[in-house]
Amino acid sequence: MLRRDSERLVDAVESLADSAPDHPVSRGVFGAILPAVLALHGVRGLWRGRMPFVGGRPLRWFDLHGTEALCLAAATLAAAAFLHAHFFWTPHPRFHGYGALGKIASLLGFVAAAAGFVWFGLITS
Repeated sequence: MLRRDSERLVDAVESLADSAPDHPVSRGVFGAILPAVLALHGVRGLWRGRMPFVGGRPLRWFDLHGTEALCLAAATLAAAAFLHAHFFWTPHPRFHGYGALGKIASLLGFVAAAAGFVWFGLITS
């Protein structure tokens, strides 16, 4: 049973490399509304300098401050950019290349923000 679940996860991740389905609901919800909500959350985190995070034992909500919060906000913005590029731009046959470039750039930004989060949040603290 666990093997099938992991295969489903791998298949879901592999599907992000392809074009998204060209459906108006998919394009509107996952390509515009969800990225806008994530981007607003990330911009709010950049503006306020703190981001909510789940962690610790037992799991609980707490606010991150400083550089860790900025890195988490940047990762949130990169995730929003990836969703927008994947679901909004890649289904379009004329703008597919822009969607692919947007996905690559947002993944690089996400990896950089996650590395900064790990560095400033776990290693140097």
